[in-house]
Amino acid sequence: MKHGSLFTLLILAALITPVAAHTLVVYEVTGVAERVDVEPTLRLSLRDELPEGAVVQTGSHSGLVLRRVDGSVLRLDSNTRLRIDRLGELGYPLRGEFSVIMGIVGAAVQRVTADHPFIVNTPSTSAAVRGTRFVSGIDEGGKEILCTTEGAVDASLPGADEAVSVEKGDGVWLDPESGEVDARPMTDAEFNRYNALSAPAGSTVEEKPRMFRDSWPVW
Repeated sequence: MKHGSLFTLLILAALITPVAAHTLVVYEVTGVAERVDVEPTLRLSLRDELPEGAVVQTGSHSGLVLRRVDGSVLRLDSNTRLRIDRLGELGYPLRGEFSVIMGIVGAAVQRVTADHPFIVNTPSTSAAVRGTRFVSGIDEGGKEILCTTEGAVDASLPGADEAVSVEKGDGVWLDPESGEVDARPMTDAEFNRYNALSAPAGSTVEEKPRMFRDSWPVW
């Protein structure tokens, strides 16, 4: 075989060989959590790896923590379903785009570049961050929510020409039927709940009243 033909075959093999991609790793499981995009569904265990396209769901009184290679984490509340839309290929900058289908997800995101933000979508909203802590999803009343517990989040909302910055301690509640947006500070109970849900992996967050929030350490 001529060298040129061999070189061509090697190039073709490289083009058709699947490119290795980043995965999320199951860091913590409480109760029941499953991968539901496959048949039969798979019960998740510690250190399981989840690729792009995977859909995971927690049961009642359950929780799931997923960790990215850079230390960023996603925490799924009870009765929550999340799709992993994009993670990126090995050897290239990390990507992170996810869709909350139901329930609430907390995120603790490590610093990333402006060109590759960490994005969490709900059916009507999108949250893009470069290093912060927040929750996003659909609450018990059916409203889509975005609440920031550390730093700031750029929120894309229906009808808005530009992204809205949601600062620490603030939240946005969107009624998908009427389109009404309620932007306000979180109550202490809301902040404490969502602060715990968006804690970094391996962290426990002590509840504190509003007056002490700005003195909390930044992870």
